[in-house]
Amino acid sequence: MNDPDYVQDWKIHDAFFRKALDKVAAGGVVAFVTSTGTMDKANPKVREYLDSQAELIGAVRLPNNAFSDAGTKVSSDIIFLKKRENPLQAHEPKPDWCYTIPDKNGLKINSYFVQNPQMMLGKMKKTTFQDRLTCEPFEGAELEKQLNEAIKNLNAKITVSKREKIINEQRGKIEPWGKNFTFQVKDDKIYYRKGSEMNEIKYTLAEKEMMKKLCGIRDKTRELIDLQKTSVSDDKLIPMREKLNQLYDEYRLKYGELSGKAVKKLFGNDSDYPILHSLEKYEKESEKVEKADIFFRRTVNPTVEIKSAENTEEALQISLDRKGKPDIPYMAMLLDRTSESVCSELLENGHIFIDPEKELPDKPFSGVVERSEYLCGNVRMKLTLAEEYAKSNPEYTRNINALKNVIPEDIKAEEISVQMGCTWIEPEDYTDFLKHLSGRTGYYNSRNCDVSYSAAAGEFEILHAGSKKDLNLNETTTYGTADYNMYQLAEKILNQRQIVVKREKVNPKDPSKTVTRTDPKATKIALEKAKAIREEFKKWIFADDNRKYRYERKYNDIFNSIVGREYDGSHLTFSGMKNDFMLRPHQKNCVARAIYGGNTLAAHVVGAGKSAVIFTSVMKKKELGLINKACVVVPKSLTEQTANEWRNVYPDAKILTVTNDDLSNETKRNLFTAKVATGSYDAVILSQEQFEKIPMSKQYRIEFMQKEIDSLNDMIREGNLANKGKKDYSVKKMETAKKRLQTKLEKLIDPKSAAKAKDDLLEFEQLGFDYLVCDEAHAYKNGFVQTKMTNVAGVTTKPSGRAEDMQMKTDYFNEQFGQGHILFATGTPIAAP
Repeated sequence: MNDPDYVQDWKIHDAFFRKALDKVAAGGVVAFVTSTGTMDKANPKVREYLDSQAELIGAVRLPNNAFSDAGTKVSSDIIFLKKRENPLQAHEPKPDWCYTIPDKNGLKINSYFVQNPQMMLGKMKKTTFQDRLTCEPFEGAELEKQLNEAIKNLNAKITVSKREKIINEQRGKIEPWGKNFTFQVKDDKIYYRKGSEMNEIKYTLAEKEMMKKLCGIRDKTRELIDLQKTSVSDDKLIPMREKLNQLYDEYRLKYGELSGKAVKKLFGNDSDYPILHSLEKYEKESEKVEKADIFFRRTVNPTVEIKSAENTEEALQISLDRKGKPDIPYMAMLLDRTSESVCSELLENGHIFIDPEKELPDKPFSGVVERSEYLCGNVRMKLTLAEEYAKSNPEYTRNINALKNVIPEDIKAEEISVQMGCTWIEPEDYTDFLKHLSGRTGYYNSRNCDVSYSAAAGEFEILHAGSKKDLNLNETTTYGTADYNMYQLAEKILNQRQIVVKREKVNPKDPSKTVTRTDPKATKIALEKAKAIREEFKKWIFADDNRKYRYERKYNDIFNSIVGREYDGSHLTFSGMKNDFMLRPHQKNCVARAIYGGNTLAAHVVGAGKSAVIFTSVMKKKELGLINKACVVVPKSLTEQTANEWRNVYPDAKILTVTNDDLSNETKRNLFTAKVATGSYDAVILSQEQFEKIPMSKQYRIEFMQKEIDSLNDMIREGNLANKGKKDYSVKKMETAKKRLQTKLEKLIDPKSAAKAKDDLLEFEQLGFDYLVCDEAHAYKNGFVQTKMTNVAGVTTKPSGRAEDMQMKTDYFNEQFGQGHILFATGTPIAAP
């Protein structure tokens, strides 16, 4: 909303309320779905204004799951207002609903809801840090029934009046037409459509003539693209193509190239500006700007509706392409057969399986999965489950037979490398090893040491009886040093701790003080002893046959049970793709991975075509209804290039490229939000810098940081217990990371800081994205890693702000939409091997 008459210092949803009341006739009703902030915010200014213009009929507070189908969890209100015949004067008393009061639990909410609790369809609760409230749904409640009952409590008399046409003489507003956020020509005037408004734009005579020609070229291009997508013959496209050539040639002769800066300056705000840009291509050999292919031939073939298939195998391939899954009723329609017979044949031929983990009662074919999907993952676990189900249903015998054929061949003990510190080795066996190493026998040996493991902290601990004087030669000298005995070295090895010997020395700069320095000689001796312990463990672990076979089996069950899925994209078709553009087999397979396989990393080397994979994955997932709108993040230098390349592959793609100017001030940010939220874009392309400038909401950032702090607290507590109160280097690093997060958190929730922040700062969740694509994803590799290890190359406990922001947003996508809504691409290794 970019309307200076209404925006001013009002939040955008409040400004819409105000404008709606201005436009409705006296006695008319305005119903608005808005955030709970309109009713609950501490400042009553907006409510007081609304009351001066209208009577409150009533309000309904929705639970935070009301819009879960749209992928959002937010508490909202429906507010009903009836416009007054005459506005109230400022001195007149205000009703209770203008103000907030504490409810019975001490939560400060609008007095209307305190006095009318039946209008709240959930229970108000505090969220983290108590600076925001949420309306939790009542357990087992049906929202539709609740809402119907609440509406019955509204009591209002609606006055029907003759509608008057609203005309704003000053701004020349007329009934809207044309596509939103585009320039339009009418009566020799140029208008720009913003929502329901048509605003006349003043130009010089020369600029107006140029704009009229640009609009003509755009409209004819759009018309030609739309016609190409139909089943008309190529011959019928010729007259329209000739007209487009004529319009372009006339423009080029008078004004020059469409890709010039003058066109971008005048026409850049048009949502179809990229269409104009795509009409030209730069030929490297001739170093000239030439016409694009659309001027000479059909560039997009129509999507052919498939109505039949020859056999079940072909039907399955069509279903995977058009539905993204084995859709049994759809295949039955293609084959003109019953669903049961189609399913039975595909099962018999091994093309599909019934996955018992996905099968739902009373939902026919709910457990049906394609062969490659079922025969992958932890196949040993799937085999165990299938054998259990086969006891009551012999149909699962086919699952058992197929799984047995793909289970990896066991790896023998001789091929298994076991490092001391592996957590899959039982603590009791580490205990036995240390007893073996000590050389002790008899009763004292049985009570000498005990190894335990804390899974929560990821820490081993060695407890051994006796004092230093009780240690034997093996424990102090053969496998120990004067600084570390055998047990101390073993504990460091088990926990992958750095082994270093340090001494206190007189500070040469200040003899009254000491400094700690590494003792290279003593450290070298300790490392040699540690190496001897490790080597002896490798010999010992498989020396006993029982132990050998036990761990051979365990190793294979844990580490040799996963079968990777082979993604085959050969059956995929791509509606809207330029007809002379062809994906290579590996690109199709990667698109299949993005469609069927959850979150995806396209780790393609330069030249492998990862950009085309990005475009195609987004467009195919949208075609299948798996996503609605993608957020595509690329380096700053590639935003326009990405949009142009995208349109070269998909001429009709609806792409919005964000500029720095779009986010430069409050009014433009509001317009940008409206564009993204209301536009049916396939993708919105942002630079890495723009992406970072659109933060998650304050509440989400608070909760994210608190979770990180809680996790660090757990690791610090376990680390201190394992080190018996002594703080080692890894614990100190975690405490530093915790302090950094606490400082950021305190600053974020500080009322003074909040007061300085803009009340309507653009928030990422507002934009409605449900697919996150990031090209050159290695730029975000410096994320926070919680680890007890030190000095590991490429691992940091001090993340970059860019990586932390990305972590928050990927967490958000995973929480809101689950797997399959993130695609990263990079041709750069994250770390050198």
